[in-house]
Amino acid sequence: HTSPVNVHNLVSTFITHTRSLVSELSSGSVKLQDLVILMQKADCTMLLGSSFDFGSIASAFEKFDHGVTPLAINFPSMFMRETTAARSQLIDSLNRYFESGPPEDASQQVKDFVDLAKGAEWTNRDTGSFALGMVWPLLANAPWAVWWLLVYHLHKARGLELLLEEVRRVVNSDRDLLEVVRDSTATPYLDASINETIRIASDSWSVRWVPPSPTPSRLGTFIFRGGDLVMCKMRGVHMDPNVYAHPEVYEPGRFTSGKEGMRGRFFPFGGGFSICEGRHLALSQIRAFLIIFLNEFDVSLVDSQSEVPMFSPRNRGFGMIRPVRDVQVRLTRRKL
Repeated sequence: HTSPVNVHNLVSTFITHTRSLVSELSSGSVKLQDLVILMQKADCTMLLGSSFDFGSIASAFEKFDHGVTPLAINFPSMFMRETTAARSQLIDSLNRYFESGPPEDASQQVKDFVDLAKGAEWTNRDTGSFALGMVWPLLANAPWAVWWLLVYHLHKARGLELLLEEVRRVVNSDRDLLEVVRDSTATPYLDASINETIRIASDSWSVRWVPPSPTPSRLGTFIFRGGDLVMCKMRGVHMDPNVYAHPEVYEPGRFTSGKEGMRGRFFPFGGGFSICEGRHLALSQIRAFLIIFLNEFDVSLVDSQSEVPMFSPRNRGFGMIRPVRDVQVRLTRRKL
């Protein structure tokens, strides 16, 4: 359902709701995470329709998101009570939403999912749990990619200058925004910035169990036996100085040559049969949100002497890393 062919309706709806939400923003000093929340609202409306209130689940979602990694690796339940309680709240909220059936403006993807769940006679718990599995990655990754991209550019000497030049060019072309975000050649610097943001600010793991076998398996100098757990850590490649010169430095220029030289060196969405299914939607959303937002607002740091926040040790293994603190920015609406 989230192949390039099938995400057009989602992206179109996302663009509509993002424009509406951005138009309601006021000039002034705000926390950059306010933009994360704004994008999460647009995401929920895109998927579930305008009657679903993200504000009603925002607090529970933040608590659940905070503990996803330890929950996934079966951390002792006595330490996970807040996370599991938040998960139950989210599942209950989604079940209440499904009780009367999805509204008319819900996405076709959700309508198809509801039909599938009913046809398979899933329990309410199963339906809500699966729905949370759709909602969480949508809200947990692309919005934080936008956060990190803006933070890194705001701390660069030229700030947002190169991005703004590209945004103005796209907007002045009078092309439909849906067409722009589907065109892989329309925003080369923005795309390079997205790739560099994912390279430096994401941490994804691919985990596999070695199947039972009478003889061990060999991979290079490593030997694996049945039952062994193998974890491929993509960040190990992305931050390897033998692969990327000065990997700790944010430099979109690494990716301005397009896909050339990226094979075997860049794994933004994992790989193989478990590659992130929502990658096409995520990239389109990031492009669309930044073009809409930067066309409407000038953004600057409140504290021009501040440094890029450090990475949080939490929320590792499932995509975008969280920062240890937020950043205060000043928004100024552009005069048209």
